[in-house]
Amino acid sequence: MTEWEIIHEVPRLDHHICQVWWARVTDLQPWHEELLNEVEHGRAQAYRNPSDRARFILGCALSRLVLSAQLMVAPQEVPLDRTCPKCDKPHGRPRLPSGMPQLSVSHSGDRVVVAVTTAAPVGVDVEQVLDSFDFKEIAGGVLAASEYAQLMQLPPMEQLDGFFTYWTRKESVLKATGDGLSDPLTSITVTGPGERARLLSFRGQSCLVNHTTMIDLHPGPGYIAALSILNDAPYEVREFDGAGILHSAYLE
Repeated sequence: MTEWEIIHEVPRLDHHICQVWWARVTDLQPWHEELLNEVEHGRAQAYRNPSDRARFILGCALSRLVLSAQLMVAPQEVPLDRTCPKCDKPHGRPRLPSGMPQLSVSHSGDRVVVAVTTAAPVGVDVEQVLDSFDFKEIAGGVLAASEYAQLMQLPPMEQLDGFFTYWTRKESVLKATGDGLSDPLTSITVTGPGERARLLSFRGQSCLVNHTTMIDLHPGPGYIAALSILNDAPYEVREFDGAGILHSAYLE
């Protein structure tokens, strides 16, 4: 069971609300690909792995269906731009023109998530937790020394989930800033498992520490997810099951 609200229409996006829309790869429908623009079609075809392609298409479709309701335009007319600000190639994070809602997209395993808000830049990250994953091999590139020490104090059965709690909280911040992989995860420290999600430090961007809202999400069993909004105002985060709008018959 999940904690997602089940609805069949996209509610209006109030200023103090962040909408988080969840989907499973099994929600993908043949007509979803018709919603993509030329750039998105090109990126979809570049994926060699069918699962990666399906997640990408589903993320595009869910984004466009949610935003079309907010902007009151057809899904294909939502002006999503994926131009990388550093190299001008179409592999950047999706964004809308200034003054329109902010969004972030993430996917892992069979989960796809889209976060949308009007108030400030937003970042979302979901990760599938696989028992076979050896987090100790990459911990040095993800966790600060203090975070690793805290993680190792947890019971062994809780350490894998704990690692991904750190990971998703950090990734959500970098997605919100738009820095992505240009800033290492070790440049950020966050609170650990069992603590309220919070940004503690950000090398080079200390001004964000007291002006970032961080929230753990509810992706369902086997997944960990977090959300960051670059604003310290109070927010209501609503998590929706996107199946209702993804399975609705699409009318042009």
